[in-house]
Parts: sequence; C-alpha cells; structure tokens
Amino acid sequence: MAGEINPPTSFTFTPPSSEITVNVEGLYRIIYTAEKGTNNGALQIYLDGNPVPGSTYTAPGNNEVIGIVDTLIDPGQVITLRNVDTNNDFRVQRAATFLNENNVAASIAIMRLS
Repeated sequence: MAGEINPPTSFTFTPPSSEITVNVEGLYRIIYTAEKGTNNGALQIYLDGNPVPGSTYTAPGNNEVIGIVDTLIDPGQVITLRNVDTNNDFRVQRAATFLNENNVAASIAIMRLS
C-alpha cells in the first residue's frame, strides 16, 4: 500500500508501477529499504534511467538494505530503485504473513529539502 503523498501534486505514482515521477523541482532526500532473502545484494536509485552517484547500498546474506542519498531533481524526472547486483541475485524477502498477497518488504521515502 502506498503512503500518503503530501501535497498530492508533488509526485505521480500509481501502484504497482516501479516509477515515481517528481513534479516539483528541488533538492530531495531519498531513503529506501528492502528486506532481502539469503543472497547478497545491491540496490541503487536511478533518475531518468541514469544512476544517482552515492545511492548504491549493499548488504550480505539475510539482511535489510538501507540506502540514503540527496540529489537535485527537475520537474518530470522519474525515480526508480533498481537491482544492481552483479550476479543479478537480489531477492526481496516476502513477509510470511503476506505470502498470499501481492506485497513485498520494500519501501521508498522521498522528502523535498529545498
């Protein structure tokens, strides 16, 4: 379930899309987290298909990956969170209580700083 977007015109996002469109120019802090299975893994933020420097984070084994980055974003640019593991081995861990639902243990928060 998507959290509340405030103000609602700041971003465009329709679940289950992997794309978040930013509608307001500014400096943004992007924080993401994903609970993964037993494999190593790496995630990175992309902006309009280009990697955002400093946004790649990894975690070994059955651990949560948490990433944070500040970046300037222009109106209309699209944010995505991508698997950048060289073995393409990142598997998001589904919570046991949600195995029968279309849910994964991952989230992203985007805050406008200025």
